Amino acid sequence: MRAGGGARTPPTPEGGVVWPVKRGWDAGEEALYSAWVREMFHAPRGDDVAYRRLDEVTAIPARNLLHNALGWDEDLEGGDMALRLKPDCADTPYFLRAYWSWKRRLPYAFRPCSRGAPGKAPRCGQVRSSLAARDGGDRQPGELGLVQKFMRRTLAWGVHTGNGRTAIGDSRSDLYPVRLDRRGLRPGTVYADPYGHILVLVELMDPDGEQPGVLYAVDGQPDGSITRKRFWEGNFLW
Repeated sequence: MRAGGGARTPPTPEGGVVWPVKRGWDAGEEALYSAWVREMFHAPRGDDVAYRRLDEVTAIPARNLLHNALGWDEDLEGGDMALRLKPDCADTPYFLRAYWSWKRRLPYAFRPCSRGAPGKAPRCGQVRSSLAARDGGDRQPGELGLVQKFMRRTLAWGVHTGNGRTAIGDSRSDLYPVRLDRRGLRPGTVYADPYGHILVLVELMDPDGEQPGVLYAVDGQPDGSITRKRFWEGNFLW
């Protein structure tokens, strides 16, 4: 069967999952994920990088090495089968990792968390994962519809900035602290400021002549736009 334009029709995965799992996460997979995040938002130092939605970025083959990897026109800009991705700041790290997990056939999970209270950090609940599809899919057929609904409802409605503000020693969290060095500040690392905003690190550029090194991150906004920003006190609050 064809979805149009020569693309195959997405089948519905067996076993009640959102997508099938064929491999596991390891150090190599983490390195590939970081490289993908960097390429998605790389640009020369000082250039503006801004998009109205995340799916505008995934629709660019030169940026997205997983572009239409499944052969369903899932990343075709403006296509009927294309995935719609409009994360806000809290959703952005989750959408990026979920998209990679889906395309690479990796397991994916997150924890719904509370928002906390004065003097109390947010606490997180039981794991929800891609291994259990809920209540059918979205407008696209088969697996694409399941993934679209997982992104748009399960994930977008299930995470918020409280996910990034759990106590540093809380093991029931999606995140963990990292070292403030080049090895720790790899693309894909989450920066959660104390006021509730969340960014995703995308590149640490080396010094160039008299120019110092520069750290870049992206953040989503409530309207779904996503922008690359330079590390300084006006963007990265602490």
